[in-house]
Amino acid sequence: RYNDSSGHYYEESPGGIYVPPPPPSSLRILSSYGVVLEGDWTEQQKGYVLTAVHVVARVLGKELGMEPAEAFRAVYGITAESPFRFVMGSCNARNGIGGCANAKGDKAGAYTWGSREVEFYEGNPFAVYYPSSNRTPEQVFGYNVHTVVHELGHAFANRFKSTSEIHPYTMIGSAMFEDGKSFNTSLGYAPSPNPVSVQGYWRPNRSIISAETTANMFLGYVYGAWAADIYGNQRGAYMTNHMKNTWLPALVP
Repeated sequence: RYNDSSGHYYEESPGGIYVPPPPPSSLRILSSYGVVLEGDWTEQQKGYVLTAVHVVARVLGKELGMEPAEAFRAVYGITAESPFRFVMGSCNARNGIGGCANAKGDKAGAYTWGSREVEFYEGNPFAVYYPSSNRTPEQVFGYNVHTVVHELGHAFANRFKSTSEIHPYTMIGSAMFEDGKSFNTSLGYAPSPNPVSVQGYWRPNRSIISAETTANMFLGYVYGAWAADIYGNQRGAYMTNHMKNTWLPALVP
């Protein structure tokens, strides 16, 4: 059980993966983090966002020595006039850039606009919905929470100017393992609990471009979840080092 400044709490399993849907006061809890929801969200979908925000805030707060909600607002530059917006909408491209459509024009999932807006496509916002013989309710909930954390990883990276030498996309895009292999590979990620029905559990976007690698590694950092091998150890050490000594100090001096 984890208390926050609003006096509310969440329950997590020992594995830190599953949190039951929040009570009806979820919007009020989210507001303590400076987060607003726009559009039509089910209670279950609110739970994905609330859980992801809480888990990220807890990790940031521990690293910065701050209350979770305070740390989340500071890291993402949230103010009363500039909240963090989670939007359930059409997720169309803007000025020909971004959006939730793939190369064929099919839309699904989410897109992160800047550092304080994540938009989900209202027609198909989350990739995994229903439990099955190979997919437990905990895995469904965890997968979709991980999707939100992944998007918060993009928003975190977008707090840096694109020209910054310490932009996470730039740094991770050029990072290599000790054997010379690029970080932009599938190596070192924690395995999915069931590779048949919950692929990408710890790697929601399996693209190997640096932006998606960064967001996937942000997820691994938040949960401390990596492959139990040299590549997982090196990814974990890289994120621990640079979150503590490079990126967070730049955002919260």
